[in-house]
Amino acid sequence: MKKYIIKRILAVIPILLVVSVVIFSLVHLTPGDPAVAILGSDATQEDILALREAMGLNDPIPVQYVNWIVDVFHGDLGNSVVSNAPVASVLKGHFLPTINLAAFAMIISLFVSLPLGMVAARKRGKLTDQIVSVIALCGISVPSFLLGLGLMMLFSVKFRIFPVSGYAPWSAGAIEHIRSLTLPAIALGFMYAALMMRMTRASMLEVLGSDYIKMAKAKGVKEGALIGIHAFKNALVSILTVIGQSIIGALSGAAVVETVFGIPGLGSLIVSSIGRRDYEVIQGIVLLIAFINVFINLITDIAYSFVDPRIRVQ
Repeated sequence: MKKYIIKRILAVIPILLVVSVVIFSLVHLTPGDPAVAILGSDATQEDILALREAMGLNDPIPVQYVNWIVDVFHGDLGNSVVSNAPVASVLKGHFLPTINLAAFAMIISLFVSLPLGMVAARKRGKLTDQIVSVIALCGISVPSFLLGLGLMMLFSVKFRIFPVSGYAPWSAGAIEHIRSLTLPAIALGFMYAALMMRMTRASMLEVLGSDYIKMAKAKGVKEGALIGIHAFKNALVSILTVIGQSIIGALSGAAVVETVFGIPGLGSLIVSSIGRRDYEVIQGIVLLIAFINVFINLITDIAYSFVDPRIRVQ
């Protein structure tokens, strides 16, 4: 087991290096000059050249990458070219809203999708199964921003149950924090709940048709234990894959929902940073999200080995 975990951790290192090269290249290949964006169109050519020299933008791209990645390994993500504040402190102020939103969305998705998917598999072909299938189809079809606007009009404008927009941190109280994230979390997590519903149903149907399940049923195993323990455990590998990808998708797709509900997260920060050509902040955000994605994939791979011991052997 330890060898498997160490092997998976070591495999992450070259992936992160490749990701860092891709991030750095994409940011620097986009058109525009950050020096011009900072100084404005009225700046003289001498001022622009002086600022580019001070920012190291006149160095060759490979040299800029090496300098950047060395600083990253030392925990220095650089300074914002707009505010001159450390990128780490800029990200810290926007990190928690995004993480809280994605986590809340996933909690809602899991509590809704797993039971409904299991019930749909148990009631295959019946009315319950058809209702769950319609809900899953709606979740896949409706964009998160459109669902968010609909929820806002209904529960914020008409019934005034939840705030229209904004973000309340934990320091403002648990109730206010949850109220500010409920509608955005539903809008963000509905699509992933639909995906998990479909995967849970499909995986459970495959397992419920297995011979050992039929044998257990013939031996008189109770239906609750048969579905909730034996069948679900063996269907969990496929479900874990969708859960891991849903968490990654929620983190990456939070930008749209944050914009709709006015949440000051990483999504709104990267949108504003792109407009201001703030290279350092863009690189920091994308690198952070990429690191979280790789980490989630790593945790998912390790979780496989606990669910199915055959993975460790292979």
